[in-house]
Amino acid sequence: MGEFIAKIKHAFAVGPENPVDDSPLPQALERLAQGVVDRGLETMAIVFLESIRPLNFMTSQAMWAVWPVLEAAGAGNDFAQVAQALEDRRTIDRLIRRIEELAAR
Repeated sequence: MGEFIAKIKHAFAVGPENPVDDSPLPQALERLAQGVVDRGLETMAIVFLESIRPLNFMTSQAMWAVWPVLEAAGAGNDFAQVAQALEDRRTIDRLIRRIEELAAR
């Protein structure tokens, strides 16, 4: 039972605060941020992103599981960029920061 609990804790761990990553977002996430701002959904998007922060790595792994199907359908490139970006826990922070920057303009 202790091993199971350790695995669950690891899956949902947010870890220590990572230094801010100033690298640019992948193009797919940049387009997503711009679309959110264009539609006036900044607040809702930020609340949603904050709520899913502990699940971003698990989401990326689920995305990799369905990626071959989407790639066969011709829609895999942006999907793969997002899945790879979500493997880094700092991506949610970078996306939120980018949405806030675009909204401030």
